[in-house]
Amino acid sequence: MLGLLSVGIDPLVLDWTTRWRPGGDFRRELEFLQQFGAISSIVIACLLVLLLDPAPREILRRRIADWAMAAVIVGLSGNLLKMILGRPRPLFADPHHLLGPLGKYPVEVSADGTVGLVHAWQLGTRGLSDLWSMPSSHAMAAACMGFVLCAYYPRLRPLCLFLVVVVCVARVVLRAHYVSDVLIGAGLGWLIAAWCLRHQVGSNLLTRLGLFRAAPA
Repeated sequence: MLGLLSVGIDPLVLDWTTRWRPGGDFRRELEFLQQFGAISSIVIACLLVLLLDPAPREILRRRIADWAMAAVIVGLSGNLLKMILGRPRPLFADPHHLLGPLGKYPVEVSADGTVGLVHAWQLGTRGLSDLWSMPSSHAMAAACMGFVLCAYYPRLRPLCLFLVVVVCVARVVLRAHYVSDVLIGAGLGWLIAAWCLRHQVGSNLLTRLGLFRAAPA
């Protein structure tokens, strides 16, 4: 709901980010920190969990399975929503335009600068990601990872929440997304992670496949 309400301020924030663009070391730090929740950060965090957490290995494997399933669902659902909604990124300065499944939008489709009308779901088209502004995949992934770490290790909550906020701010400041994109993305990532952990989606699936032993009653 907060993301939907923030649509009204998207043009104002876009105007500010157009006039102020970070550079130098500050930009590089933002680009680095915005990878919190990306595949490489998840792999590193999972390895740290296996190396440092004294809990029984069976419990750790189940936690990682649920975490991995949450990350997969976040990735797939995020890209699906991007293709369905088809919102042009801030570079087009068109914050109130949603293509929907049937709409087309002019994007640069070849290296020579040729512009063509494309649907947001036309995979393999050059420049297609320019129509994938809502929701923010980075915000979804960061919120997912943040929720998982907060749930498993409550003492990390301040750090994780800070990093989720940094990711959201970075995506807006770097003009990759609007404010509403990151708020909706973060909300979806948080909800999906909560659902996956509550229902132990990953570990239950692997148990049914015979890869995990049945959890004790």
